[in-house]
Amino acid sequence: MFYDERIELAKGKICRNSIIISLVLSLMIGILRLGLVTSRFTSATYVYLIAIEVIIALCSAITLIIGAIRSRHREKDERFIAEQSCFYIKAAYICLNIVIICEAVIIPVKLHLYQRFGGSVRLLVYDTFLFLLFFVICNYIIYSFKKNDIYLNYHLMEDDHYYTGVWKNIGKLSVRALYCLGISMTTDLMLDIFTGTVTFNIIEAYIIFFFIYVSFTATLAVLYLLYSFLEKSSYNSERLVSKATVISLLITIFIYALYACFIVYISMLPISQSEIYMEVSQMSTICSNILIFTILMFLTYFGYEYQKKKPNKLLSAALLTIILSFVLLEIFDSLYSPIQMMLLDILINSSSYELIQTLSNILQCVANLFCIANSVGFILTVIALIKDRSIGKGNITSIGFLGILWALDIFISTQLSHMSATYFEVFANVSVLLCLWAIILSVSSRDKKSLDKTEPM
Repeated sequence: MFYDERIELAKGKICRNSIIISLVLSLMIGILRLGLVTSRFTSATYVYLIAIEVIIALCSAITLIIGAIRSRHREKDERFIAEQSCFYIKAAYICLNIVIICEAVIIPVKLHLYQRFGGSVRLLVYDTFLFLLFFVICNYIIYSFKKNDIYLNYHLMEDDHYYTGVWKNIGKLSVRALYCLGISMTTDLMLDIFTGTVTFNIIEAYIIFFFIYVSFTATLAVLYLLYSFLEKSSYNSERLVSKATVISLLITIFIYALYACFIVYISMLPISQSEIYMEVSQMSTICSNILIFTILMFLTYFGYEYQKKKPNKLLSAALLTIILSFVLLEIFDSLYSPIQMMLLDILINSSSYELIQTLSNILQCVANLFCIANSVGFILTVIALIKDRSIGKGNITSIGFLGILWALDIFISTQLSHMSATYFEVFANVSVLLCLWAIILSVSSRDKKSLDKTEPM
């Protein structure tokens, strides 16, 4: 069994911080969703609707309390630090398994609740808390691993059959998904028997569960394959930018193109604006998270590979600014939705609409602030690369192009329809991604020429 003390100590710290993040997010989202539930229901139904937040909060709190008790009256020597690290790694693994099993039970319960209460519980049943938690923690883990110069598949890096090991891990993931599918099917059958009410035709219900687990497992498998490919390419690369990093950005552009097509398609449906908002906010969450996850993966790897060859504090700060703005915006969006729906339930007089409009304006202002932070990060990235002579001075025009996009965005969002603003936002984001791709190609091209000149004759 591969063992490296430095890696294990870093993993323990990362696991502990991940547990803290889980506790904070589960409390924040759970409390808001509890307010939303109690504004709609007076029975104990709400317990099932926020069960996963409660379970994650309890698991995280208990783990941190035990860790704090273990550290009392103990000398903080190297042995104790190693033991604590091992404790948090094992505790994180146990918590993860508990949450997975509980979610497998909760899914059929929520399906029954949706059948019973219909549209009034839709937002609560199809919540995206686990996707948000997965998004935040995975990005934190990837960033922390690269910061500590650790590879997630470090035990496979020197193996001649690297991808065989990767596929074995995907196989283990598939087996876990099958276990969870069995748990969900069994739970649904027991609910039908004990409640005397059949949610759906038993075959239809099982098809729903099968689709949920297959789609989720396939998504995780694809992301893990991409991440493993990035790791191996980065590990073997001696250049500033590996081919895998360039490819990851292309994948991001492709995913965003699919996401943009989905937004345009929903916007063109013959439904009301409120229905469009609900469909986009609920159905596009997974695609949006995958999109942001892949671009943050690209930024993390680009920064890691570049810093190994050319340490640059300005570039590091610029990339970190972009990463944090994406993550914080996702968290803010998740907090805003339950607040908005709760106010719609509680405030039934005419002034409630004015308040909702005010909150919407506040949300837009905050979103604009995060976009500005993104733009600042992009500008600093261009400046840092020009100062390092990794790209030509002509790339400064990309900053002017970004300014033009901002000016057009302000004009269109204030003077034209919401649909026009949505279309322009899609165009602007694709343009920025393509601009970023051109910059990365320029870095790669200059680095290749530099290596060719320094190679021995």
